Amino acid sequence: MRTPASAPETFTPDNASGASGEVADSDHEKLERLNKARDAFEKFQRGAAEDDAAKMERLVAEVEMLRDRLAASRTAPAVKKSTWKPQSLRALPGDTPLMNKPGNVLAVRRMVFDWLGSYSFVLRLSSEERKMMTKAELELHRSNRDEFVAAWTPASVTQLQHDIYLELKRHLGGSILVAPIFNTVTTELAECATYLWDAFISAFHPRSFPVVASVIAESAVAILRGPDHDTADADKAFRKWDAAVGDLNQNARDLPPLTAEMLSTCLMYASLHASKADPYYQAYSQLQASLAQSSVTFDAATVRAAAVSAFQAEQRRRSSASRALDSVEAFAFSAGPRRPITGTSAPAPSCCRCPHHCVLPDGTYRVVRAVETHNAVVPVESARDYCSGASAKTVRALKAYQAAVEDLHCPRDEVTRLGKQFEAERRSDRERDMYYRIQDEEAAVLARTGYGSDDDDF
Repeated sequence: MRTPASAPETFTPDNASGASGEVADSDHEKLERLNKARDAFEKFQRGAAEDDAAKMERLVAEVEMLRDRLAASRTAPAVKKSTWKPQSLRALPGDTPLMNKPGNVLAVRRMVFDWLGSYSFVLRLSSEERKMMTKAELELHRSNRDEFVAAWTPASVTQLQHDIYLELKRHLGGSILVAPIFNTVTTELAECATYLWDAFISAFHPRSFPVVASVIAESAVAILRGPDHDTADADKAFRKWDAAVGDLNQNARDLPPLTAEMLSTCLMYASLHASKADPYYQAYSQLQASLAQSSVTFDAATVRAAAVSAFQAEQRRRSSASRALDSVEAFAFSAGPRRPITGTSAPAPSCCRCPHHCVLPDGTYRVVRAVETHNAVVPVESARDYCSGASAKTVRALKAYQAAVEDLHCPRDEVTRLGKQFEAERRSDRERDMYYRIQDEEAAVLARTGYGSDDDDF
């Protein structure tokens, strides 16, 4: 018969003396691990409770915020953005200059910005324009852009770009200097006006040598020439002088700071423009065309070399035995470029306003004063009848005078001299006709009365 098993003995430190040392150490380590595990589990439970409470608080706050937004949307009216209508911009002012020379870029740029007003951020925020702006100006135009985006629909921004592009193309597209830019930038781009203006400023930078030299030279020439003494009205006499001073003051903000060397070079450049001798003006035109190349340096040495070349050409012209004849017909067909014709602001009463002949590239009208003077001297209705009985000298003088009148490059003194010569020949014809008429009348009287015949001699 099996004896029942005895009850297990509880392990305590007091009865550990009866066990081996290895068993006591093992049980003690197990107890420590159990205690550490229990502490870690209790700590995890406390952290999880805290995390759940924090998450619950965040969720409650988000729910309250969404409830507030929903209530505000139900009570406040919805903000509706405006839509830009196509072709809402007015046209550019009529006095905006054309781009027929690089120096006009400053005036065109200033007039375009004045025309756009607060909408000028479309062009001002181009890459080239941002380089020339201060930090305050940049912040101003960025704020104007943000206000426009907040008040108008996204499609309105694109439509504004489109309208500005079309207006710039209408005004500048006919210029041979700017026309190639419109082939590279089209309305297919969303920011077509910004890209167009960036290409335009890159081609004619307001602080480049050709632009700065052209602006200062033209203003200096008009100022140094002084008022026009051919008129007694002071306002008319000082019109060009005041306009040059005003343009220079308006362009001063866009011009870079000038050093002494740059200022002297610009004044030398202006002297070529102001010279009355054609070789110097030819040198000015050639130098202006060469400045468009990046390899050309604009300094005093370059301008002086062009002036020396013009001086030598003028000396050869004066010393040559085969110089142009004094005849106006020969003068009209003489070779070499002439100064560009400067027209009048308003057409003459007899002007037909033909866009291909009467209207000059700068928008002025061809001078017709000489033609009116010619018509006053030789009426059109009687010129044909008069020339039929005129002498050969008178016909030649009339043709020379007509050639001078039609050639707008001919000096006024030359036209006056040929007009006086024609009048002298015409007066000689009249005196000769009067002499012959008197002779014929005397012969007719003698034939009727019989006086002077051989039979009636005493």
